[in-house]
Amino acid sequence: MHISEQRFGELSQLISDALFHSAITHEHLKITPINEGAINRNFHVLATTKTVLDDKRAEVSEKRFLAKFFANNEKLPVNRRRQFRLQASLSKQGLAPKPIFLSQDQTVYIEEWVPALNSLGTEKRQITIAYLATLLNKIHSTALDPTLLHQLDLSADWQHYMAFIFDDCYLHLNKEEKENLRQEHKDILPVLGAYQHEHQHDLVLCHHDLHLSHVSGNHSICFDWEYAAASSRYFDLACTIKSNEFSATQSNSLIETYAAASGLEVSVIKKCTGNAMELVNFTNKLWWLLTKDTNG
Repeated sequence: MHISEQRFGELSQLISDALFHSAITHEHLKITPINEGAINRNFHVLATTKTVLDDKRAEVSEKRFLAKFFANNEKLPVNRRRQFRLQASLSKQGLAPKPIFLSQDQTVYIEEWVPALNSLGTEKRQITIAYLATLLNKIHSTALDPTLLHQLDLSADWQHYMAFIFDDCYLHLNKEEKENLRQEHKDILPVLGAYQHEHQHDLVLCHHDLHLSHVSGNHSICFDWEYAAASSRYFDLACTIKSNEFSATQSNSLIETYAAASGLEVSVIKKCTGNAMELVNFTNKLWWLLTKDTNG
């Protein structure tokens, strides 16, 4: 999405004000747009400060940050203040970048910069999948203060998404498309009920969006925790497979490595992850319908 020069100037000023508000002094900012998602605008921020040591010497210090501008907060079932506190806790455990700032209206967010995982060639793909599996097991094994972690409520999330999707002022679906989506929702509710009943006592910390672009290559740090919640590990595995568009072979590699790391049976993980995929597919469908017209 193209950002006008005037809008970019406004965003730059907001970033500068946010850093000062967080007691991060700087004399110069270099702000560069980076990979924008379906909703948010993301920027790499380089803040430099020059300190004069004497008549002939000066010291330049640099700090890097990631700045995000959350658009259409009301359309997403995300409590950004709660997620900010969650990420602050995760950062202390080496799982997330340290969050720095969240504006009062919850639209401007800044965190410490951590380089993402570099793109790997095809010959290293399996290494990357093994890395993801090990990282997922680490996330699922992480104990947190229960006050920081809410339980995923897919039924409520679906209702939230559909309220906007069926709004004629927002997304123009024809009568047949609406009816098909309502029927699909009706048909999947028993599937959700059965799945929740089976896994209600096996809830763990889940990321729910562990794409390769959301992982650091040098640390066990993950990005984009906004959809994190207490949920089933198998739902999280299915989310990872869907997000990365893994083939059957790659999915099996993920599951087998996860089984080795977690001590769980491969057959159980395959069965439960497969059962969760229908729920993941429907959630993903609603999310994309919701966000297709957000960037305007």
